Amino acid sequence: MKNLTIALAISIVLGVAFFGISYPIFGNAQVSEALAAVPLIGSHHLAEALERQSARQSLVAGRPTAIFAFEGYTVAWPYLVAFGILIAAGITFISGFLSGVGLAFILPQSAFFAYPQIVVSVSLLVIIPATIAGGYIAGRWIGARTRSTLHGLVIVLAVSVMSAAINAVVNYLAIIWSGAAEALQMGEVNILDFAEGAGISLAAFLAGGLLGFWRGNRQKMTKYLSYLLSILPKDTGDLIVKLAYDEARGKTAAPAGAAAAAH
Repeated sequence: MKNLTIALAISIVLGVAFFGISYPIFGNAQVSEALAAVPLIGSHHLAEALERQSARQSLVAGRPTAIFAFEGYTVAWPYLVAFGILIAAGITFISGFLSGVGLAFILPQSAFFAYPQIVVSVSLLVIIPATIAGGYIAGRWIGARTRSTLHGLVIVLAVSVMSAAINAVVNYLAIIWSGAAEALQMGEVNILDFAEGAGISLAAFLAGGLLGFWRGNRQKMTKYLSYLLSILPKDTGDLIVKLAYDEARGKTAAPAGAAAAAH
C-alpha cells in the first residue's frame, strides 16, 4: 500500500501548492480551488501509475513481489474512502468555480443576495451534473478495486456523505471569503440553506456513485487484465491478446459448426 500512500501525499501536496501559487496571482479563491482540484480528481490515476511502475521494476529485477494476483487486486477501505473524498473535494471546487463563472455573466457579485433564485438555479444547473460525474468517477474506481459488493456499496455511501459535508463547508467558506458574512448574521443565509445544498450534493453524488460502482464492478476483470498487460513486455502482451482472440473465436465457431452439422 506504499504506492497508494505516496499518491495520496503527492495529490494533496500538489493541490495545496497549486492553490498557494495561483491565489496571489489571480486573487480569486474559486480559480485557485479549481486549479487545486486537478491533482485531487486525478489522484487515483496517479496511484495506479505508481502501482504499475513498481510492478515493472520488480519484474525487471526478477522479483515479481509487487505484482498483484487477481484476488489481491483490491484496495483497503481507508484508501478507497480517502481517494473518494479527494475526488469529491475536487469536484466541489470545480463546480463552485464553474457556477461562479456562470453567475458572473448574469449578475454582479454585489447583487447575488438580491436575486437568490437566479443564484440557486444557475448553481444547481452546474453543481448537480458535476457532482453526479464526480460520484461516477469515484464509484467506478471503488467498484473495480473493492473486495466485495457489499463492502464497496458501504464505501460509496460513506464517501457520498463526506461529499455532502465538504459541499456544506465549502459553501460556508465561500460566503465568508466573498465578504458577504453579514448575510449570515442578518439571517439571509441560514443553516437550512447549507442543509439543502448538502442534501442535493448527497443525492447527486450517491446517484453517480452507484452507477459508477455498478460499472466498475462489472469491469473488474478487464481492469485487472489491463494492469497485467501494462507491465508485461509488448511481445508477451501481444501473445496473450492473440491467445484470447483465438480462444474467443474457437468458442463462437463451435456452436456455429454444430448448427451447420445439424442441418
